[in-house]
Amino acid sequence: MKNLVLMGSAALLATACATGGGGGGSTDKVAAEKSRAYFDSMSYVLAGTAGGTCAPPTASQKAAMSSVDGPSKEWRDLLQKASACVGDKNWKTLDQVAETMARTDINAPWGAYFLSVSAEGQGDFQRALWMVELAQKKAGNAVGLFTYQHGRIMLGLKDTTRAMNDVKKAVSLEPRLTMGHMFLAQIHQRDLEWDQAGEHFAAVLAGDDRNVTALAGLADVRFNQGKFVDAADLYSKAISWNSSHLEWWMRLGSLYETQLKNPELALNTYKGLKTSLDKGTLKTRPSIDVNAKIKTLEDSMNAARQPAAQASAAKPDEARSKK
Repeated sequence: MKNLVLMGSAALLATACATGGGGGGSTDKVAAEKSRAYFDSMSYVLAGTAGGTCAPPTASQKAAMSSVDGPSKEWRDLLQKASACVGDKNWKTLDQVAETMARTDINAPWGAYFLSVSAEGQGDFQRALWMVELAQKKAGNAVGLFTYQHGRIMLGLKDTTRAMNDVKKAVSLEPRLTMGHMFLAQIHQRDLEWDQAGEHFAAVLAGDDRNVTALAGLADVRFNQGKFVDAADLYSKAISWNSSHLEWWMRLGSLYETQLKNPELALNTYKGLKTSLDKGTLKTRPSIDVNAKIKTLEDSMNAARQPAAQASAAKPDEARSKK
Protein backbone atom coordinates (compact mmCIF):
# COMPACT_ATOMS: atom_id res chain seq x y z
CA MET A 1 0.00 0.00 0.00
CA LYS A 2 1.92 3.00 -1.26
CA ASN A 3 2.51 5.80 1.25
CA LEU A 4 -0.65 5.03 3.18
CA VAL A 5 -0.64 7.11 6.34
CA LEU A 6 -3.47 6.16 8.66
CA MET A 7 -4.32 9.19 10.77
CA GLY A 8 -7.58 8.05 12.29
CA SER A 9 -6.39 6.36 15.45
CA ALA A 10 -4.42 9.51 16.12
CA ALA A 11 -7.60 11.50 16.33
CA LEU A 12 -10.32 11.98 18.85
CA LEU A 13 -12.26 14.74 20.49
CA ALA A 14 -11.63 17.91 22.43
CA THR A 15 -13.92 20.65 23.62
CA ALA A 16 -14.94 23.05 20.89
CA CYS A 17 -18.02 24.82 19.62
CA ALA A 18 -19.18 22.24 17.07
CA THR A 19 -22.04 19.89 17.81
CA GLY A 20 -22.79 16.22 17.78
CA GLY A 21 -20.94 13.07 16.97
CA GLY A 22 -21.80 12.52 13.36
CA GLY A 23 -25.53 12.14 12.88
CA GLY A 24 -27.17 9.40 10.88
CA GLY A 25 -30.27 7.28 11.29
CA SER A 26 -31.43 6.49 14.82
CA THR A 27 -31.00 2.85 15.83
CA ASP A 28 -31.69 3.13 19.58
CA LYS A 29 -33.42 6.29 20.79
CA VAL A 30 -32.92 5.46 24.45
CA ALA A 31 -29.18 4.88 24.04
CA ALA A 32 -28.86 7.97 21.90
CA GLU A 33 -30.52 10.12 24.56
CA LYS A 34 -28.34 8.69 27.33
CA SER A 35 -25.14 9.29 25.34
CA ARG A 36 -26.11 12.69 23.92
CA ALA A 37 -24.36 14.69 26.66
CA TYR A 38 -21.08 12.97 25.80
CA PHE A 39 -21.20 14.46 22.29
CA ASP A 40 -22.52 17.97 22.93
CA SER A 41 -20.08 20.82 22.31
CA MET A 42 -17.40 18.50 20.92
CA SER A 43 -15.27 18.63 17.80
CA TYR A 44 -12.70 16.32 16.21
CA VAL A 45 -9.02 17.21 16.67
CA LEU A 46 -5.75 15.33 16.40
CA ALA A 47 -4.92 13.34 19.48
CA GLY A 48 -2.14 14.80 21.54
CA THR A 49 -2.89 18.34 20.34
CA ALA A 50 -5.75 19.04 22.73
CA GLY A 51 -3.56 19.82 25.71
CA GLY A 52 -3.88 16.49 27.52
CA THR A 53 -1.10 14.31 28.93
CA CYS A 54 -1.04 10.53 28.76
CA ALA A 55 -1.20 9.38 32.37
CA PRO A 56 -2.92 6.60 34.33
CA PRO A 57 -6.20 7.39 36.07
CA THR A 58 -5.79 9.06 39.43
CA ALA A 59 -6.75 7.27 42.62
CA SER A 60 -9.94 9.34 42.88
CA GLN A 61 -10.84 8.52 39.27
CA LYS A 62 -10.34 4.82 39.91
CA ALA A 63 -12.47 5.00 43.05
CA ALA A 64 -15.26 7.07 41.49
CA MET A 65 -18.74 5.59 41.55
CA SER A 66 -20.38 4.66 38.27
CA SER A 67 -22.50 7.45 36.81
CA VAL A 68 -25.83 6.58 35.23
CA ASP A 69 -27.48 10.00 35.49
CA GLY A 70 -25.16 11.89 33.15
CA PRO A 71 -21.47 12.67 32.71
CA SER A 72 -19.21 12.30 35.73
CA LYS A 73 -17.02 15.21 36.74
CA GLU A 74 -13.94 13.25 35.59
CA TRP A 75 -14.95 12.27 32.09
CA ARG A 76 -13.42 15.19 30.21
CA ASP A 77 -10.08 14.79 31.97
CA LEU A 78 -10.10 11.09 31.16
CA LEU A 79 -10.96 11.90 27.55
CA GLN A 80 -7.95 14.23 27.33
CA LYS A 81 -5.69 11.58 28.84
CA ALA A 82 -6.96 8.92 26.45
CA SER A 83 -6.50 11.17 23.44
CA ALA A 84 -2.92 11.93 24.49
CA CYS A 85 -2.20 8.22 25.00
CA VAL A 86 -3.39 7.52 21.45
CA GLY A 87 -1.01 10.20 20.18
CA ASP A 88 1.82 8.57 22.17
CA LYS A 89 0.76 5.04 21.14
CA ASN A 90 0.90 4.16 24.82
CA TRP A 91 -1.55 1.27 24.68
CA LYS A 92 -0.98 0.00 28.22
CA THR A 93 -1.89 3.32 29.80
CA LEU A 94 -4.69 3.84 27.29
CA ASP A 95 -6.26 0.55 28.43
CA GLN A 96 -6.21 1.74 32.03
CA VAL A 97 -7.79 5.08 31.16
CA ALA A 98 -10.38 3.54 28.83
CA GLU A 99 -11.41 0.88 31.34
CA THR A 100 -11.94 3.62 33.94
CA MET A 101 -13.99 5.63 31.44
CA ALA A 102 -16.13 2.60 30.62
CA ARG A 103 -16.78 1.90 34.30
CA THR A 104 -17.47 5.43 35.59
CA ASP A 105 -19.59 6.60 32.63
CA ILE A 106 -21.40 3.48 31.59
CA ASN A 107 -23.71 5.31 29.16
CA ALA A 108 -20.81 6.92 27.30
CA PRO A 109 -19.35 5.23 24.21
CA TRP A 110 -15.81 6.56 24.70
CA GLY A 111 -14.44 3.86 26.99
CA ALA A 112 -15.37 1.17 24.49
CA TYR A 113 -14.09 3.28 21.61
CA PHE A 114 -10.68 3.81 23.18
CA LEU A 115 -10.42 0.12 24.06
CA SER A 116 -11.04 -0.56 20.36
CA VAL A 117 -8.28 1.85 19.34
CA SER A 118 -5.89 0.25 21.83
CA ALA A 119 -6.72 -3.27 20.65
CA GLU A 120 -6.24 -2.24 17.03
CA GLY A 121 -2.90 -0.64 17.90
CA GLN A 122 -1.79 -3.93 19.44
CA GLY A 123 -2.98 -5.97 16.46
CA ASP A 124 -5.95 -7.60 18.21
CA PHE A 125 -8.47 -6.85 15.50
CA GLN A 126 -11.24 -9.13 16.76
CA ARG A 127 -11.30 -7.41 20.15
CA ALA A 128 -11.05 -4.04 18.40
CA LEU A 129 -14.08 -4.95 16.29
CA TRP A 130 -16.11 -6.06 19.30
CA MET A 131 -15.30 -2.85 21.20
CA VAL A 132 -16.08 -0.42 18.37
CA GLU A 133 -19.41 -2.16 17.78
CA LEU A 134 -20.13 -1.78 21.50
CA ALA A 135 -19.23 1.93 21.25
CA GLN A 136 -21.65 2.31 18.35
CA LYS A 137 -24.38 0.52 20.29
CA LYS A 138 -23.89 2.83 23.27
CA ALA A 139 -24.00 5.89 20.98
CA GLY A 140 -27.42 4.90 19.64
CA ASN A 141 -26.92 6.84 16.40
CA ALA A 142 -24.44 6.20 13.61
CA VAL A 143 -21.23 8.09 14.44
CA GLY A 144 -18.70 9.00 11.75
CA LEU A 145 -15.67 8.42 13.98
CA PHE A 146 -16.81 4.96 15.05
CA THR A 147 -17.67 3.99 11.48
CA TYR A 148 -14.20 5.13 10.46
CA GLN A 149 -12.62 3.05 13.22
CA HIS A 150 -14.63 0.07 11.98
CA GLY A 151 -13.15 0.65 8.52
CA ARG A 152 -9.60 0.72 9.90
CA ILE A 153 -10.21 -2.61 11.57
CA MET A 154 -11.58 -4.03 8.32
CA LEU A 155 -8.38 -2.94 6.62
CA GLY A 156 -6.40 -4.71 9.34
CA LEU A 157 -8.47 -7.81 8.62
CA LYS A 158 -7.55 -7.46 4.91
CA ASP A 159 -11.10 -6.60 3.82
CA THR A 160 -10.25 -3.54 1.73
CA THR A 161 -13.66 -3.31 0.08
CA ARG A 162 -15.47 -3.19 3.43
CA ALA A 163 -12.88 -0.75 4.74
CA MET A 164 -13.47 1.64 1.84
CA ASN A 165 -17.25 1.42 2.21
CA ASP A 166 -17.02 2.11 5.94
CA VAL A 167 -14.78 5.13 5.52
CA LYS A 168 -16.94 6.57 2.73
CA LYS A 169 -19.92 6.26 5.05
CA ALA A 170 -17.92 7.84 7.88
CA VAL A 171 -17.09 11.01 5.94
CA SER A 172 -20.67 11.28 4.74
CA LEU A 173 -21.78 11.17 8.38
CA GLU A 174 -19.06 13.59 9.48
CA PRO A 175 -17.56 15.72 6.67
CA ARG A 176 -15.03 17.23 9.12
CA LEU A 177 -13.44 13.83 9.69
CA THR A 178 -10.19 14.74 7.97
CA MET A 179 -8.47 11.45 8.76
CA GLY A 180 -11.25 9.66 6.89
CA HIS A 181 -10.70 11.88 3.86
CA MET A 182 -6.96 11.23 4.13
CA PHE A 183 -7.57 7.48 4.19
CA LEU A 184 -9.68 7.65 1.03
CA ALA A 185 -7.32 10.08 -0.68
CA GLN A 186 -4.33 7.81 -0.21
CA ILE A 187 -6.19 4.70 -1.31
CA HIS A 188 -7.28 6.50 -4.51
CA GLN A 189 -3.73 7.84 -4.94
CA ARG A 190 -2.38 4.31 -4.63
CA ASP A 191 -4.83 3.15 -7.31
CA LEU A 192 -3.95 6.11 -9.60
CA GLU A 193 -7.50 7.49 -9.36
CA TRP A 194 -6.40 11.09 -9.48
CA ASP A 195 -9.73 12.91 -9.53
CA GLN A 196 -11.06 11.08 -6.48
CA ALA A 197 -7.74 11.41 -4.66
CA GLY A 198 -7.68 15.15 -5.35
CA GLU A 199 -11.21 15.58 -4.02
CA HIS A 200 -10.35 13.98 -0.69
CA PHE A 201 -6.93 15.65 -0.30
CA ALA A 202 -8.71 18.98 -0.85
CA ALA A 203 -11.23 18.04 1.85
CA VAL A 204 -8.37 17.40 4.27
CA LEU A 205 -6.84 20.79 3.50
CA ALA A 206 -10.19 22.51 3.93
CA GLY A 207 -10.08 21.44 7.56
CA ASP A 208 -6.32 21.62 8.07
CA ASP A 209 -4.47 23.83 5.58
CA ARG A 210 -1.09 23.01 7.15
CA ASN A 211 -1.39 19.27 6.67
CA VAL A 212 1.85 18.68 4.79
CA THR A 213 0.98 15.11 3.87
CA ALA A 214 -2.19 16.32 2.17
CA LEU A 215 -0.32 19.18 0.48
CA ALA A 216 2.25 16.79 -0.96
CA GLY A 217 -0.46 14.29 -1.88
CA LEU A 218 -2.45 16.93 -3.75
CA ALA A 219 0.77 18.07 -5.43
CA ASP A 220 1.28 14.51 -6.69
CA VAL A 221 -2.30 14.50 -7.97
CA ARG A 222 -1.89 17.81 -9.80
CA PHE A 223 1.39 16.61 -11.33
CA ASN A 224 -0.27 13.50 -12.71
CA GLN A 225 -3.13 15.64 -14.02
CA GLY A 226 -0.57 17.74 -15.91
CA LYS A 227 -1.18 20.82 -13.74
CA PHE A 228 2.50 21.51 -13.16
CA VAL A 229 2.24 25.08 -11.85
CA ASP A 230 -0.27 24.00 -9.21
CA ALA A 231 1.89 21.01 -8.32
CA ALA A 232 4.97 23.20 -7.86
CA ASP A 233 3.06 25.66 -5.67
CA LEU A 234 1.80 22.83 -3.46
CA TYR A 235 5.20 21.18 -3.08
CA SER A 236 6.70 24.56 -2.26
CA LYS A 237 4.08 25.16 0.44
CA ALA A 238 4.60 21.67 1.89
CA ILE A 239 8.35 22.30 2.09
CA SER A 240 7.78 25.65 3.77
CA TRP A 241 5.98 23.81 6.59
CA ASN A 242 8.31 20.82 6.73
CA SER A 243 11.66 20.84 4.93
CA SER A 244 12.76 17.38 6.08
CA HIS A 245 11.30 15.36 3.18
CA LEU A 246 13.91 14.79 0.47
CA GLU A 247 11.31 13.47 -1.98
CA TRP A 248 9.44 16.79 -1.98
CA TRP A 249 12.62 18.78 -2.67
CA MET A 250 13.59 16.49 -5.54
CA ARG A 251 10.14 16.58 -7.13
CA LEU A 252 9.98 20.36 -6.90
CA GLY A 253 13.44 20.77 -8.40
CA SER A 254 12.57 18.37 -11.21
CA LEU A 255 9.27 20.19 -11.88
CA TYR A 256 10.98 23.54 -12.28
CA GLU A 257 13.83 22.12 -14.35
CA THR A 258 11.98 19.69 -16.61
CA GLN A 259 8.28 20.52 -16.86
CA LEU A 260 8.24 24.28 -16.25
CA LYS A 261 11.63 24.98 -17.91
CA ASN A 262 12.60 27.47 -15.21
CA PRO A 263 16.27 26.87 -14.38
CA GLU A 264 16.42 29.81 -11.98
CA LEU A 265 13.69 28.39 -9.72
CA ALA A 266 15.20 24.91 -10.09
CA LEU A 267 18.57 26.32 -8.99
CA ASN A 268 16.99 28.04 -5.99
CA THR A 269 15.27 24.77 -5.05
CA TYR A 270 18.46 22.74 -5.16
CA LYS A 271 20.26 25.44 -3.17
CA GLY A 272 17.50 25.20 -0.58
CA LEU A 273 17.95 21.43 -0.59
CA LYS A 274 21.69 21.88 0.02
CA THR A 275 20.99 24.20 2.94
CA SER A 276 18.71 21.58 4.48
CA LEU A 277 21.40 18.95 3.96
CA ASP A 278 24.02 21.15 5.60
CA LYS A 279 21.70 21.75 8.58
CA GLY A 280 21.00 18.03 8.90
CA THR A 281 17.22 18.49 8.69
CA LEU A 282 16.60 15.89 5.97
CA LYS A 283 15.50 12.39 6.92
CA THR A 284 17.42 10.76 4.05
CA ARG A 285 20.35 11.62 1.80
CA PRO A 286 19.85 12.21 -1.94
CA SER A 287 21.19 9.76 -4.49
CA ILE A 288 22.42 12.61 -6.69
CA ASP A 289 25.35 14.97 -6.12
CA VAL A 290 23.52 18.17 -5.19
CA ASN A 291 26.63 20.33 -5.56
CA ALA A 292 27.13 18.99 -9.08
CA LYS A 293 23.48 19.65 -9.91
CA ILE A 294 23.81 23.24 -8.71
CA LYS A 295 26.98 23.77 -10.76
CA THR A 296 25.36 22.28 -13.86
CA LEU A 297 22.40 24.66 -13.56
CA GLU A 298 24.65 27.66 -12.90
CA ASP A 299 26.83 26.80 -15.91
CA SER A 300 23.75 26.38 -18.10
CA MET A 301 22.32 29.72 -17.02
CA ASN A 302 25.64 31.48 -17.54
CA ALA A 303 25.97 29.96 -21.01
CA ALA A 304 22.47 31.14 -21.87
CA ARG A 305 23.30 34.67 -20.73
CA GLN A 306 26.49 35.01 -22.79
CA PRO A 307 24.90 35.41 -26.27
CA ALA A 308 22.58 38.06 -24.91
CA ALA A 309 25.46 39.88 -23.24
CA GLN A 310 27.54 39.71 -26.44
CA ALA A 311 24.63 41.04 -28.49
CA SER A 312 24.16 43.91 -26.07
CA ALA A 313 27.85 44.79 -26.19
CA ALA A 314 27.85 44.71 -30.02
CA LYS A 315 25.09 47.31 -30.36
CA PRO A 316 27.22 50.35 -29.40
CA ASP A 317 29.90 49.24 -31.90
CA GLU A 318 27.31 48.98 -34.66
CA ALA A 319 25.98 52.42 -33.81
CA ARG A 320 29.49 53.97 -34.00
CA SER A 321 30.23 52.30 -37.36
CA LYS A 322 27.07 53.80 -38.82
CA LYS A 323 28.23 57.28 -37.82
